[in-house]
Amino acid sequence: MALAFVPSPSVTVPRSEPYAARNRHRYASNYVVGYSHTKSTTRPPFAVPKAALKDFGRLDLLDKVYGSERTFAGELYVRALPGPLQYLPSFLVPGTLALSAAGAAFGPGILEAIANYLPAHQIPMGPLVRDTYVENTELCRMLIRTGFSCCGALFTMVIIPGVDVILGKEPEMETRSSDDMYRLVLYSVVAAHFSLILGSCALASITHLEPLPLLGLMVSMGCEGSMGFVIAHELLHSRQWQERTLAEAVLCTLGYMHWSKSHLVHHQRVATRDDCASAYLGETLYHFLYRSVKGNVQDAVSMELTRLRARHLPVWSLHNRVAWWVGMPLALVLGLYHSCGPQAVMLLVGQAAVGILLLETVNYIEHYGLQRKSLDSGGYETVTVNHSWNANWLFSNSVIFALQRHSDHHAHPSRHFQRLENIQEAPQLPASYPAMMMLAAAPPLFFRAMNHRALAWHTGTTDSSPPSTPSISGSL
Repeated sequence: MALAFVPSPSVTVPRSEPYAARNRHRYASNYVVGYSHTKSTTRPPFAVPKAALKDFGRLDLLDKVYGSERTFAGELYVRALPGPLQYLPSFLVPGTLALSAAGAAFGPGILEAIANYLPAHQIPMGPLVRDTYVENTELCRMLIRTGFSCCGALFTMVIIPGVDVILGKEPEMETRSSDDMYRLVLYSVVAAHFSLILGSCALASITHLEPLPLLGLMVSMGCEGSMGFVIAHELLHSRQWQERTLAEAVLCTLGYMHWSKSHLVHHQRVATRDDCASAYLGETLYHFLYRSVKGNVQDAVSMELTRLRARHLPVWSLHNRVAWWVGMPLALVLGLYHSCGPQAVMLLVGQAAVGILLLETVNYIEHYGLQRKSLDSGGYETVTVNHSWNANWLFSNSVIFALQRHSDHHAHPSRHFQRLENIQEAPQLPASYPAMMMLAAAPPLFFRAMNHRALAWHTGTTDSSPPSTPSISGSL
């Protein structure tokens, strides 16, 4: 069946009612994917290794560190940044990339200029530092560049989860009435993404970087690339074709344009064995990465071939979106090579690889171990809030546009980020996304933190068993 774009009406329901009741007549997304719910015969079920399901014990450290629901600092934060200002921290990701790029290029010169105005005898260990720097100038400059180049990665993977501990969880707030200022923040972050990714490549082309600072800058740019996926995700679910086109442009900088279509298949097949973007219980991140990247390509190409057949369009033509998904990033790479040289191309390709790695790591934790039940008819039960993991920490939600309110997103794919609700009865992660992403890199620790939680939602037999939740999604 072909992919059909079917607008669905928006219905206003009082917020005072329970979540499931308020979403009986929910508006879905601006699309309906014409795929069957029946089990796929092209993807054999993944056999979970017995070792992956053994008793790893429980990792309760995250519950102790992230145990605070609300904090005084969080209350001050909300009062200081009301409404759309709450999402201004999203600019810190491109901002720290700007610091990384400028520091990698000019950091030693800036520090040397500052040091010339500071008397060495007034600085603790100043003469020793000065003499060491003079004797090992090239090494010290390389270390300074490396330190600056890692600022973006340090902010994303260390500072964000640290601030989450300080600020606590996001309080419940009423639905915002106007979208204009929130979209302005989003569009500004889009502009910053283009400027910083291309600007960093151009800046690196005029500066010789040693391997370590080059690698650090590449990882920091990849963290900005993951932010590009966040804003592209928000835009590709839009009802407006202009915003969906903008999402494609953002994905072009990451060489992952097909994800704009394969992600729609994810919404259709979420939490089933047919979905390449839903991690099975006991599946490691490293197995999932291969399966998800490969499956995203297969799903997107299959969807496009179905569309071409339904419209009687030739495969070998410009009507085929696959040609654009390949051609546009390739044109960007060739243009950058011509204007900025091979080092800039290396950075662009490297940041795309890191960004894709971070995207798929987020996909891994968002639905880990949550599976819809198979029905006798050969299909699956409908999607409920129980099929996505959520994390309602204040600061990380401000940075990544409430992506962690994932259950409500799957219930309302086209709902704008500021209107997404925190669903208390849905599965909750023990920490925010950045902390869980780092934990996922160590499968035994991740299993200790997550397996008993996922099993609780399957069996309802543990002390953390979930309440029964009505279905909220009839069409996904």
